[in-house]
Amino acid sequence: MHWYTFVSASTTAYVRRVLWHSLREMASSFSSSWLVVSDFNTVFGAQECLGSRSPARGSCEDFKLMIKDCNLIGVRSQGGHFTWVRGRSSRTRVERRLDRTLVSEGCTTCWRDISCVALPRRFSDHCLLWSWLAESQVSTSRPFHFQSMWVDHPNFMNLVRRVWSIPCDGRPPHVIIGKIKILKKALKFWNWEVFGDLNANISRKSTELRSVQSQMSDLSFSKELF
Repeated sequence: MHWYTFVSASTTAYVRRVLWHSLREMASSFSSSWLVVSDFNTVFGAQECLGSRSPARGSCEDFKLMIKDCNLIGVRSQGGHFTWVRGRSSRTRVERRLDRTLVSEGCTTCWRDISCVALPRRFSDHCLLWSWLAESQVSTSRPFHFQSMWVDHPNFMNLVRRVWSIPCDGRPPHVIIGKIKILKKALKFWNWEVFGDLNANISRKSTELRSVQSQMSDLSFSKELF
């Protein structure tokens, strides 16, 4: 059995200790695969902070001790090093790595690959963590996914009407199923023709955004980037 825990820790140290105690109790109950994704609201040390004063040493030690007691392992994260930011100017800007994914040792034996990506910040001061677990057998077929943006394209409904008018033989239920299959194939081809490789486009734009955010940190928040 696999267990998944998502938590948002308090900004207050003594309240976080209550959460650490709860996680220790949960760890004693989970003997198999356990994944924990959280805004832990604390860090391992000064190396995970940029700007402002250094983090409280006691808080960092409490956090590391909890992870050790729970026998959890940190998943190496791709993307930006810092997952939270506050302030825009060089004088007030603070960045920290508050968000991370942790897994039990049993998780590493149950899954072929465990990965985590810190996505670029868009609507929050936190980076969204995208974590996934890959089984030993991976399906090569790509399922059909309806994209809501299609509806806004001026040619979308014309395509649907044209494809739906293609005659299909058989009983009414079979005709409906046949038309849906044809429409799915047509929409996949049309999507590629009109929008291109969405995953590649999103990945490219995300990389560009991460680069800008990285420059904002590495170049002492140069005014040229704002």
